[in-house]
Amino acid sequence: MSCQPPGGQYIRFVNDAFELLDPRSAQAFLKSFDPETRRGGNSHFQKGHVQELEPVKGGAYYTARVQSGEVSHDVDLEYDPIDGWEGSCSCPREIDCEHIFAAMRALLAEHSAASVRSLSSVTPEAAAAVARAATKSDDDSGRLARQLMASLGRPLKPEENKFTRKVQTVFKRCQQNRHITRWDFDEMGLHLGGYGWDSLQIWPAFPSDEHDFWLYVANAARQHNVKIPAFMEPISDLSAIQERLAKWQRARDIEKWKQALGNIHPSISSRPAAQTEIDLRVVIAEKEALLEWRRSGQESFQPLKSANVQQLSNDWQEGRVHLTSEAELLWHFFSQRMFFTSSAHLRYSDSDSVNIIRHFLRIPSLESRVVSGDGQPLARVEAGKAPFRQEIEPVLRDRCVALATPAGAGVVDRFRELIGRAHHQPAAEPAV
Repeated sequence: MSCQPPGGQYIRFVNDAFELLDPRSAQAFLKSFDPETRRGGNSHFQKGHVQELEPVKGGAYYTARVQSGEVSHDVDLEYDPIDGWEGSCSCPREIDCEHIFAAMRALLAEHSAASVRSLSSVTPEAAAAVARAATKSDDDSGRLARQLMASLGRPLKPEENKFTRKVQTVFKRCQQNRHITRWDFDEMGLHLGGYGWDSLQIWPAFPSDEHDFWLYVANAARQHNVKIPAFMEPISDLSAIQERLAKWQRARDIEKWKQALGNIHPSISSRPAAQTEIDLRVVIAEKEALLEWRRSGQESFQPLKSANVQQLSNDWQEGRVHLTSEAELLWHFFSQRMFFTSSAHLRYSDSDSVNIIRHFLRIPSLESRVVSGDGQPLARVEAGKAPFRQEIEPVLRDRCVALATPAGAGVVDRFRELIGRAHHQPAAEPAV
């Protein structure tokens, strides 16, 4: 296609192939040239030296031929979702030359003509709305939006723009805080269940950009059986982060089990004199199961706060503290949950937490470490006896125990649903 300056026959035809995915980035690309190159490029453009401007991939990749005296140069213009527009030329300079500048100016002119033609085919009101939407899209477009446009091969629809802006907003906030919470997922419309501002552990290190951030968010959503928008699938290839996640989890597991193996039969002489012994127990409250801890020298258990979770984990891995055998079992169960959140609470409204509770309730060696709100171990009565024979007997017939408290009512009522949905086979104690 031959491109000539205004005043002559400039355009033979225009169509959607010349509507650019990211015209704002194209304009920024032109501004990146030095003044002398811009003057030379404008001269080529004004004299109609840009010829055979053709789309290879509409909106994202074009070729052109620029005449310079007796010689013509081939120019490639290509859009990268991350870096924006870039060009290459067959001239000795190869990049950032006046021929690339001239070709991009011609391409932007074609884009403007294609947009006008597209708008002229609709009503004035609709044309104005489209123009406003396009302008807003350009203004708000971030790296994630550009990558999505390139993958879809078209400008984003309003709902797609809205979603990518939400992700961009959450990313910028999390970038300042260096963590992500359930509320952040809720803001993006991805409801993981539960509530609170507890930090979720979903990445080995904070993501470097919006797309990396989105991949970890999408991975966490899928782990919680939460669907991501269908239009985000083209840029949600999780294979890019699976290796990083696997190495991260493997390193955590190795350190955890190294410490666990070293503590199976610890001898007093093998432990440093300064090592502190930690005991843990679970308090069955009305709405959640809470982890409490007691350090050697303390008379009573204290709630394990979120701020203490990471410190305790580090101290245990580095050998500064020693867990009792019962505490080590409880830590094993709670650490499954604390991989995603630093909270030491298991809420009954969360299905993952309920599964963890079901397992440790079946381990006989933990009977003394599962207590009621007043600190008393939960009493166990034989299955088949009142008060909950019908609900519990079919589920726990192999173990033949049911939960009760001295008062008999409050907490046990909370467990009817938990126990009633448990697996028929009792869980074995985890191998260490």
